Amino acid sequence: MAILEENIERTRRVVELAKKYGATVEAELGLVGGSEDGSENHGIRCTNTDDAKLFCERTGIDALAVAIGNAHGNYPVAPKLAFDVLEEIHEKTEIPLVLHGGSGITDADFQKAIALGIVKVNIATASFDCLTRRAEEYLKSEGEHNYFALNEAMVKGTYENVKHHIEVFSIK
Repeated sequence: MAILEENIERTRRVVELAKKYGATVEAELGLVGGSEDGSENHGIRCTNTDDAKLFCERTGIDALAVAIGNAHGNYPVAPKLAFDVLEEIHEKTEIPLVLHGGSGITDADFQKAIALGIVKVNIATASFDCLTRRAEEYLKSEGEHNYFALNEAMVKGTYENVKHHIEVFSIK
């Protein structure tokens, strides 16, 4: 069985099971490179627009995470997103599109991706990085340290990152 056909069949079975429990299914098609911990990089392969249409029609998924030059984890350099691919996928599919590997994408590129059909963006690594920076700042500060103050510093770092992205994603 071809890789795409196998992916369609397995995903379709997941969708059937999810529906029994009232759950939704978000699937990823293409190859979003990198990894959250930076230990791997499988490269990036943009989602084929015709495959995306077929995959959505035959699986019944609720959302599609696309590969358009994005990668999980931290980018060594800012990515060059294939907005033409995103636009074509948006035109060919009728489901919400998702961007995995959002940490490190510029604010302007986020806004352009949203304008071209992205409705959900994952920014976990950026939140973890902000949390870590705040924790480091706290632990380097003078005085006695404790878990509760450390936790407050980490929450503040995450809050700052999430707030920034909410503002960026709220296109007027």
